[in-house]
Amino acid sequence: MQIHPSAPELDLLTLYGSRAPSPCDVRPWGFHREGDELELLADAGRAPAQGEAALREVIVSCGAALLNMRVALRHFGRRDNVQLLPEPAQPTIIARISAGRPAHETPRDREMFYAIERRHTIHGSLGGTVTGALIAECCTEAQVYGAWLHVITSPGDREAIADLIFEAHVAAADAGDAPACDNWHGTTLAEAATVRRMVRHAPVLMLLGTYGDDAAHWVAAGEALEAVLLHAANQPLRLPKLRPWVTAVAGHRGSPHVLFGLGN
Repeated sequence: MQIHPSAPELDLLTLYGSRAPSPCDVRPWGFHREGDELELLADAGRAPAQGEAALREVIVSCGAALLNMRVALRHFGRRDNVQLLPEPAQPTIIARISAGRPAHETPRDREMFYAIERRHTIHGSLGGTVTGALIAECCTEAQVYGAWLHVITSPGDREAIADLIFEAHVAAADAGDAPACDNWHGTTLAEAATVRRMVRHAPVLMLLGTYGDDAAHWVAAGEALEAVLLHAANQPLRLPKLRPWVTAVAGHRGSPHVLFGLGN
């Protein structure tokens, strides 16, 4: 017999899911309670990106929210039962989550749960130092969720990516297809300049991707991202012309999703 949490306990999951990172802090998700199940819903209409990147970016954010919900449920002493993309005809239903049997929280789960409150996103310059041990742990975390994490170490690659980001934003603005982050950064040009500075000067620059490029892989990328990031600034790859160039510069097989820096 499956044991379910009380209604308030299940409803608490939405609070932790909503603390996940999202572009421009738009929180492009919703929740729907149906009996002993809670649905996580994607809201593509709130995506800062335009065109084909909008849905991908939203689902990556939902994946991050899903990880928080899983971690919170395990913190409450229950196994996390998740049906991922349960309705093929309705891709905006990202997951249905319910409580399984009682389970002891692991030390790793406990650390992740309390990190939900501490994690923050910085849309600007990063400083400080990042240890090699932390970088290795981040790479391992990404692998757990079926993603890969590539550390960009070459100064030349940093400059190439920084220039590509800036040029792609300017080209998108000229074509009237600029990312809609104006409420956060002021102008597209300012956003491009901010991201270029982050790419050039972040103590560690990483690219997160998956080996496939469909909705299930986007969810995995989001879960991996939230598992990796405690203190980081992230920049989803929402400009379609930029993705193949970033892949070429990084030299990694698969589909890139998020470029981010680690620092403090």
